[in-house]
Amino acid sequence: MGFYLLQLQIFFQRFWAEPFWFALLILTLLLFALMFLMPSMLDVLRARKHFGVFKRISNDSMHEVFVPDGVGGDIYIDHLLLMPDQIVVFNEKPYSGKIFGDANVDQWTQSVRQRSFRFVNPLIELQSQIMAINALVGERCTNGYLVFSDDSEFPWGQPKSVCLRKELADVFTHNQHTVHSSVDGAWAKLKQLGIAGKPVLSRPRNRIIASILLLAASTVIAWAWYEQAPALVQLLSELNQ
Repeated sequence: MGFYLLQLQIFFQRFWAEPFWFALLILTLLLFALMFLMPSMLDVLRARKHFGVFKRISNDSMHEVFVPDGVGGDIYIDHLLLMPDQIVVFNEKPYSGKIFGDANVDQWTQSVRQRSFRFVNPLIELQSQIMAINALVGERCTNGYLVFSDDSEFPWGQPKSVCLRKELADVFTHNQHTVHSSVDGAWAKLKQLGIAGKPVLSRPRNRIIASILLLAASTVIAWAWYEQAPALVQLLSELNQ
C-alpha cells in the first residue's frame, strides 16, 4: 500500500503541493461553470412557466412566430394555439394599471400612477394577424385574443377578445378534445410552411464560458485518472480487503 500512496503523493506534488489544491481547483472550475449557467437555467424555467399556460389550454402550440402578411413582409405573433374547433392567435400586452378602450376607437389609454399613455388599438393588429393566418391555410378557421397582465384592469368594461393571463385556464378549460379534421388540416399546413418559432438560446456567452470551464474541469480529472488510475484502483482494492 505504501508504494501506491507514494505514487499518488508524487503525482500531486508534481501537479501542485497537495491533494487539497487539486480538489479546490476542480471545485472552483465547477462552481464558476454553475455561476455562468445559472442565469440561463433561470431563463429556461421562466420561459417554461410563461408558455406553460398556453400549452395546457391547447392541443398543440407554436410560439414567437413570423407569418407572411401577403405584401412581402412578415407579421409577428406571440402564440398560435390549436384548439378543437379553431386556430387561435394570442397576443400578449404586458400593460399594467387601468386600461381604457374598445373595438371602436383608434387609440387605447393606459393609466398608471396618475399618468396616462396612449397606444394604438391592439385589436386592429390582432385582426390583421387573423387574416394572415386564414390566408395561409385557405380557410376561415382562426380567432384571436389579447392577453393582458394580471395587474391590469378595465374600469369601463373588458372588451370582447380581451382576457387576463390568470383567466386563460378558466376560459379555455374545454379545449383538450379531438380536433376537427378541417382545423387539423389547416394546422398541418402551417407547420409545413415552417413558420414555427425557433427558440433562441438565452445568454449564449454564458453558455460558452460555462462549457469551457466544464471542459477544463473534465480534462484535469481525465488527466489525473489517466495518470493514476492503476494506483487508485490497487489502493482501493487493498483497502477493501
